[in-house]
Amino acid sequence: MSQEPQGKTRKKRPAKTDPGVQAESGICSREDFLASLNEMAREVLLSRDFDSTLHTLAIHMARLINADDCCITRWDTERERAVPVATSKKPGAPDLPDQDSFADELAVTTGVLEAGQVLTVDGLLDLPDTNEEAVKQVPTRAMLGVPLIVGEHKLGAAVISFNAPRRFSPEEIERSEQAGAYVALALWNFQQSLEIQQRLRESNALAKIGRALSETERVGIGKVLQLIVDSAREIIPHAEESVIHLLDREEQALVPEAISGFSIGDKKK
Repeated sequence: MSQEPQGKTRKKRPAKTDPGVQAESGICSREDFLASLNEMAREVLLSRDFDSTLHTLAIHMARLINADDCCITRWDTERERAVPVATSKKPGAPDLPDQDSFADELAVTTGVLEAGQVLTVDGLLDLPDTNEEAVKQVPTRAMLGVPLIVGEHKLGAAVISFNAPRRFSPEEIERSEQAGAYVALALWNFQQSLEIQQRLRESNALAKIGRALSETERVGIGKVLQLIVDSAREIIPHAEESVIHLLDREEQALVPEAISGFSIGDKKK
């Protein structure tokens, strides 16, 4: 009788994927995603600086779907245009004169805010009015635009970028949408908090001016006017200089009586 040679091994069949293992893997991934969202919310609540908060949110948005970059833009309702305010690669707001380098992100922002939903750009040439030569100069090859909207308020968008061509899965789109809702709500709350603080500063300044006006005879008109120009420069956003001119009836000329933010030489001029 012939015997089979010893040591002969049978071919192993490919192991079937256990649906339970797949489900468990999906749950872990989902838990990681929710943990990231909670971390985003926690950091926003603890933050006291708007620029650093935006940078942190951009980093988290990029990490959620393993992107190469994320740019957060703000929608300027008065000028009806998008403005880049933070990226995951650079702390602080992008330099405004360098907005041309964010042309694609701004175009995506306009599109997602008009659509009111997540939009995908599988290739930059899909964007309207895109220059083919210009596309070759940037590493980005695909984008995912996420609108940042709270109620009827259009805050801007999170534009997530990839340096390789990409087709986005429904799960990635869904997660980006959920993260966008978190970011929008966080930004709205942060913005409301800043506006409340601004109103408090304005109220305090007006109260001080009111008290000074009631004591003009004691403190003198000069101190009252100085308080007004100092307060105006503090409470008006981006104001660097303020001045009150009074009319010299004899000379028929305006004379600066109170200044704030000017040098002494400027006052004499």
